[in-house]
Amino acid sequence: TAALIGLREGWSTPVFSIAATVAFIVVLDAATLRRQVGAHARAINSLLEPETAQGAFRERMGHDWLQVLVGLLVGICCAGVLDLLA
Repeated sequence: TAALIGLREGWSTPVFSIAATVAFIVVLDAATLRRQVGAHARAINSLLEPETAQGAFRERMGHDWLQVLVGLLVGICCAGVLDLLA
């Protein structure tokens, strides 16, 4: 969305700055915050008794940096295609 706004509205507009900031927050959430939540879940699960493990917290959360980069590239490519179609 930020790339499409940049292409259509301009790269130095306030609306692009807001969209880029939101995109940055989403990237940080996908790559770092969710991984930390997974680490906390792992620690909590290690404290649980084995018989209660069926209700354990999910440990694999978030994406690695390669997945985040590919997601960014796919988003930018989709924005370029949408801009060409309009």
